[in-house]
Amino acid sequence: MLFKRINIDNYVNPGLKLWSINKNYIIEAQKLFDEGYYKFIELFVLPGSYDNYIKLWKDLNIPIIIHAPHYREGMNLADKTKKENNTKLANEAKKFADDLNSGIIIFHPGVAGETHETARQLREINEPRAVIENKPYLGLDDDLICNGYSPEEIKYIMSYSGVGFCLDIGHAICAANALKVDFREYLKEFFILNPVMFHLTDGDLNAVYDSHLHLGDGNYNLNYLVNLFPLNSIITLETVKNSKENLNDFVKDIEYLRQKIFIIKLATENDIKDVFDLSNDPIVRNNSFNSEIILFENHVKWFNNKLKDRNTVFYIIRNINQEFVSQIRLEKENENNWIISISIVEKFRGKGLVKIILKETINKFLANSHAENIYAFIKKSNTTSLISFQKAGFSIIGEETINNNDSFKLKYV
Repeated sequence: MLFKRINIDNYVNPGLKLWSINKNYIIEAQKLFDEGYYKFIELFVLPGSYDNYIKLWKDLNIPIIIHAPHYREGMNLADKTKKENNTKLANEAKKFADDLNSGIIIFHPGVAGETHETARQLREINEPRAVIENKPYLGLDDDLICNGYSPEEIKYIMSYSGVGFCLDIGHAICAANALKVDFREYLKEFFILNPVMFHLTDGDLNAVYDSHLHLGDGNYNLNYLVNLFPLNSIITLETVKNSKENLNDFVKDIEYLRQKIFIIKLATENDIKDVFDLSNDPIVRNNSFNSEIILFENHVKWFNNKLKDRNTVFYIIRNINQEFVSQIRLEKENENNWIISISIVEKFRGKGLVKIILKETINKFLANSHAENIYAFIKKSNTTSLISFQKAGFSIIGEETINNNDSFKLKYV
């Protein structure tokens, strides 16, 4: 499989989407790969391009995933009258995959046809590297209804033909909107099918048509979406290309992932040293209600006790490159009330991230608990944290003295 060739050592391993005729991007694609901007290329095969372009891609030292042609290029697996042409196009995609050592070939289910026909043709293509991609409900051409828009249809195709699954997040959201169902629940059903890879863009959260917007240009909650992905996921960014001369827009998308997207996981023993170093940061100690330096042996006991404590929920926040960013703890005061605290690594301070991290972590916590109230206590001298908490949705509800420190009591509203 392709995963043996891709160095999947990050939470999110992004890929660059290109077309088989994109000679114009080759030099920059190699440069960006060498600089670590992405882990693989997903190559969309345009019909008839093999002879003129295969050597171009073979000369690259980059892992490649193959994407077979779809409806707009004449391949419609849902249409039995197109079987001969579908087979021809599938064979060309196979040749690309063979020569480029691709472990995956992505197929679309087709449009305006029978899902059983899609499954039957895929079964006859008999390609062990094949994965099926889910589609929106409505296609961009003449509002044709796409096959494979639902978890039920994808599950059927997978079961009948023995293929894997590529989950396109934007397609799933658009399908959910067209069917007027909650996209969150719709996505959960797709994730049950164990996708081997993902497609990601930004978009309009209320739209029924996919728009492939650059990250940050739409209103998708990308932090929420990325946190749905399993550890070490491979994800093709399918955002539009604004220039035929360069890949600057792709670089901006990757930088957005690096700087604005955070993975929120429960703490484990592997996080003990990172938390220790952050806890002894001078600013963190100064803002704490107990400002004494922490000894490592005491930290180990405290940390392990917190991991076992059912009244503590301990989150670790990292970026997509697994850099430690922040730690957040919620301590149970009683059945309905919890106290939250946060500290952030120096490198990531002053970037407005506390608001984002707090809100996303609280949303994750509330989705998995019966908590009714979340409170925070902040020293009056710590104006930076006070402002960040207020931006994240907290309001001052009182004042208290803790360990001889005047503080504000805040509530999440």
